[in-house]
Amino acid sequence: MIQKILKALVSLRAFIFIKIFTFSKDSPTFVLNFFKT
Repeated sequence: MIQKILKALVSLRAFIFIKIFTFSKDSPTFVLNFFKT
């Protein structure tokens, strides 16, 4: 059960990362700052 939740979190994080990356192609520094915090 915990593995299922972890898998969901990882896929969700990857989905959000792709969304932000495609949304902020002109400002990669924003993406870096977002993931540093």
